[in-house]
Amino acid sequence: MKVELTKDRLHFLGYGILSLFLYRAMRHNIGTKMLYVWNCLIIMLFAILDEVLQLFGTGGRYFEFKDIGIDWLSGLAGQAIIALVIRPKLEAVDI
Repeated sequence: MKVELTKDRLHFLGYGILSLFLYRAMRHNIGTKMLYVWNCLIIMLFAILDEVLQLFGTGGRYFEFKDIGIDWLSGLAGQAIIALVIRPKLEAVDI
């Protein structure tokens, strides 16, 4: 999947930030491995809800599976950044 349009880039950034906020909100309540799974599922639900709501909007936008894929991919990228960069730094500070 190739991210080309500005709208796609904004979706990518927005869902990446959503991924970070979900991690921060749930990190004390859920085990580490399940936290990433739950965050990815919640991001998928948000992406599907976003596309379904476009069916009822009047802005000329349509339901597209490509948008769901891009949104979910950005959530996965956000979770990967958290797992590989942010979380190790948090653990180093806690010690």
